[in-house]
Amino acid sequence: PSISFIYSIKTNAKKVKDGDLFIAKDLNDIELAIKNSAFAIIVEENHSIIDNEIAWIKVTSLEITIIKLIRYKLSTLNLEAYFCDTVAYQLLKIFSSNHSKKIKLIPNKLENLFKTIDEIEEKNIIISSNQNILDKIYPQNRNLNEITSTLEIENLIEHSLFETSFSFNGTYFSKLKISSLYLAQFLRVYNFLDKNVDINKLKQFKNKRVEIIILPIEEEKKEIKPKKKFFNAVGKINLEENEVISLREASKL
Repeated sequence: PSISFIYSIKTNAKKVKDGDLFIAKDLNDIELAIKNSAFAIIVEENHSIIDNEIAWIKVTSLEITIIKLIRYKLSTLNLEAYFCDTVAYQLLKIFSSNHSKKIKLIPNKLENLFKTIDEIEEKNIIISSNQNILDKIYPQNRNLNEITSTLEIENLIEHSLFETSFSFNGTYFSKLKISSLYLAQFLRVYNFLDKNVDINKLKQFKNKRVEIIILPIEEEKKEIKPKKKFFNAVGKINLEENEVISLREASKL
């Protein structure tokens, strides 16, 4: 049968409602999706037609199909699109909720975007920490770093690994709960959000307990037992060279 419309796209069979299109990543979920009144089923593998009243669509790749569906949906809208690094993305996640700028953050697991894609509207801003994904779903995008002015920080005081004071553009920031390693990302986000952020929300930035093993530079290649330092950091640690150097200095090994 043919269908003239669908209401929404779902990848979770439990969330399917009347008139939805269901993308079946697990064939065992198809019966539940049909029970919940799906209008159409997309599958990658062969599956018996157990309901002749709905549409069945077989594709060669569910991943490519998800990208194409999202790209088509977004192509109908005039959006601003940016990519940024993971630290800036985490800060945007903290500060952008309920902001006057209508910002939608793109999850790295694209199928999760179907949960909120219908909320993306004309002139909204979409931001991703994965440039490759953003290029596929909305090619007309920009680097968030390139739209911000030169960042000149004065009167920098590092109270600890994760507490910093400094001046920026005539404003003094006292004891912010953020490492000096991430001040550039913080200030880019601060500028991007028109300096309208709740600084108190920075306490959410330290959301995981992480163990970092730091070795003095001259001892890296020796058979020694490394010293350990414990501190809070954002998400999964992926240290750049400058971060390692700063952490070595701060740890006073």
